[in-house]
Amino acid sequence: MDLLNRRLFRLRSLLPLLLLSASSHASMLEYSASAKIFNDRIEEARQQAIDSAVQSAILNAGGQLQLQQRSQAGVLQPPSIDWQAQVNQLQLLSETIDDQVLTVTIALELAPQALQPTAANQCHNGKAKVLIPRPQVRYRQQLVIGGLYQLDEAVARVLANTLSGEGHYAFATSLPQLNLELEQPDKQWISALGQQQAGQYVLALMIDDVAAELPPKALGLFERDGQRTIALTATLFDAFDNSQVWQQRYRSEGEWPFKRQDIADTATERFWDSGFGHELQRLLFDLSRDLDAALQCRPLKSRILAINGNALTLDIGQAAGLTVGTVLASQPQSLNWPNQGHLTATVTKLQHQQAVATLASDAAPQGLQIGDWLLWR
Repeated sequence: MDLLNRRLFRLRSLLPLLLLSASSHASMLEYSASAKIFNDRIEEARQQAIDSAVQSAILNAGGQLQLQQRSQAGVLQPPSIDWQAQVNQLQLLSETIDDQVLTVTIALELAPQALQPTAANQCHNGKAKVLIPRPQVRYRQQLVIGGLYQLDEAVARVLANTLSGEGHYAFATSLPQLNLELEQPDKQWISALGQQQAGQYVLALMIDDVAAELPPKALGLFERDGQRTIALTATLFDAFDNSQVWQQRYRSEGEWPFKRQDIADTATERFWDSGFGHELQRLLFDLSRDLDAALQCRPLKSRILAINGNALTLDIGQAAGLTVGTVLASQPQSLNWPNQGHLTATVTKLQHQQAVATLASDAAPQGLQIGDWLLWR
């Protein structure tokens, strides 16, 4: 176990560690996650589910993740996610398979010295802005039943409202008219969108199952209620460096009371009062809660919009929780920019979406440029 404590772990290397499971559950965290089984590749789904569960545990405990992607012979390789957190113990508690979805529950113990502090009094009390573009629907033909062509826009709006209303560490802005190709290899669109909309994170949603099962008519005459599935994967990206910081998959199903020719308007109470509507609301609430927890104690980032002497105009303000007197630190982006990592600025003026922070009187903004970052830890 001493050797294990000294290692840096990759998500892809966790499965062999199950052989090192502990005999005790004391001080261990339990997390569950699911993964879809494709082409009967159960081992691959199991690894993905374990990866997702460990990733959530690391982030919720204040750890850091970094997405890395490389090319080989001109071919882009699958991304890997690294963190510098020590896993003392890891145990697979349970595994279930239901309708080609594999769900695992794991218990793990993390070495506290490798993590950021998570006590409320050691963290800032700000809120990060999360941008939610229109979700991508993998199989749009599934929307035909019920005419759910606006489901993706409704999901973005409801999730943004839920996170803004219930979140302790984040608030959200939905961009339901922004239709993006979320799975493109080039992730530069993330930072471009973040800069354009003054957001710290971008939440990409992929709805990959919204199929309805309608039973045959009773006696060939009377329609009966069916069931409808909703499954999606939520991936959170840092809009400053394009890294992936969190991912989770969600799946549920509910009663579908609409007839074959009915239009289920997502803007009506009838839709949201249905069994499927209730399950969708619950799923989005769970997603909002998990995302908010993942952002606990993560540094709040801002971009410099203008530099006027020692005064820096920032792209976050009261909405993010800043107050007059808040101290932020510069974030070095190049080893060639001298002293940038040692500069601090104090908020002196506030607006709802912007703020002015002033460098110390004896400090010069050497190396700072418009577009550079300041962090509130």
